[in-house]
Amino acid sequence: FCLRVLGHLWGMLTHAGLHHALVESLAATGRAPTKEDLWASSSDDEPVDADALRAALEALQAYHGVVLHPPPHSDRVWAVHPFSVAPTPFVVRWKGDFDDDAAEERPSLTEDDVLAATTDGEHDPSRGGGPKPMLESASTWWGCCAWCSLGVVAVMRQRSKDAGARVPRTFDVLTTYGAEGASPATVRVRGGELLGAEDGDDPRVVHFPIKMVHAWDNVVWTCQHMLLFARADDVGAWCERHGVQRGDAVPIERVWRLALRWYAAHARRDWRKWTRDEAADIFAACDLTHDVWNLGGVATSDAPSEDRF
Repeated sequence: FCLRVLGHLWGMLTHAGLHHALVESLAATGRAPTKEDLWASSSDDEPVDADALRAALEALQAYHGVVLHPPPHSDRVWAVHPFSVAPTPFVVRWKGDFDDDAAEERPSLTEDDVLAATTDGEHDPSRGGGPKPMLESASTWWGCCAWCSLGVVAVMRQRSKDAGARVPRTFDVLTTYGAEGASPATVRVRGGELLGAEDGDDPRVVHFPIKMVHAWDNVVWTCQHMLLFARADDVGAWCERHGVQRGDAVPIERVWRLALRWYAAHARRDWRKWTRDEAADIFAACDLTHDVWNLGGVATSDAPSEDRF
């Protein structure tokens, strides 16, 4: 199944083309494609050799579009934000429902329907009518961190909207507060709304201890410290226990807004990284004013800076 989907998605070894193939595989199957998958999905007219593929992956990592295993295994994917290939304390689970479940029940889908929904072609009405189906073989993913886990939800919903497909409705993020294992926590998003935050007084926060300007110094370390807490008052004691400098404890509703703005377009074919200026604008729009979010050196001219986030 993964190879058939990738075979319809593969493009030139550009940042956007390779990123799209990686994200599409993770979204649809729950796993990253192997180098063999990527070779098999390349065009017969433009076959991809091992050296070219490794170079393209390493260039995408330098662009902050993927995290790879250290050499000599740098053709293996570790993470494509917001998805983690390796297990993490953040499990994202789709409940199997759709935004339009109140509508007329639709016929069962075949694998050909799946492929029709993941290509650029027009939908064939003979396959059931209505919105194009986008059936996933995966319903569970790992997020890199608390922010990324909500980002997975944003990606999965927007990906279906972009395809004109039925939109998955309810997602649970399963974790424990402070990643300490003692207190299980579930964050639920239904129909694009974060449940528990409707009245604006949800006490849950996500702690961001590492300045965003240094996030990619060691992005795995950065993500491992973006954790969910039951309330802001719990963050200080946790930092004391673990020797972590306290950063910004952001209300979870605001982190959901951030995830929507930051990650919703990550499955698109024209994906690119945010510039420093664009990232700063997103942080400001989400009312993130702590020094953690200060990127510094933001250009004041009309030309965007070259830094990518």
